[in-house]
Amino acid sequence: MTGTASDCSLAGRILFIEDIDEYLYNIDRMMVHLDRTGKLASLAGLLVGHFTDSNDNLIPFGQTPYEIIRTYAAKYDFPVAYGFPVGHEPLNMALICGRAAHMVVDEAGVHLNYVSVAQHTEAALG
Repeated sequence: MTGTASDCSLAGRILFIEDIDEYLYNIDRMMVHLDRTGKLASLAGLLVGHFTDSNDNLIPFGQTPYEIIRTYAAKYDFPVAYGFPVGHEPLNMALICGRAAHMVVDEAGVHLNYVSVAQHTEAALG
């Protein structure tokens, strides 16, 4: 979608990614694209859900989906949560897409807190 009318800014946003039945080299290609277009550089955080039934080629790619993602995320200083319980698995929590949220990753785990509309409006107005 980059470079089209459907493109969006990820600056200051928490990006959520997950996939099902995807080849490892495609996951790498998508991460290269996000990196080279500058989309990763401005993130506020990255939530990585399930990568269910990932595929490999006859010549192994050599990394798991999380290792591929970690390679690109490690270049930046945003928090990353791996194994977030969203995707195509029995434990599939709901995410509210497009709602303001705050994400903290620490020793206790990941905390994703949604900001109320009033709090978000107040913060935007300053």
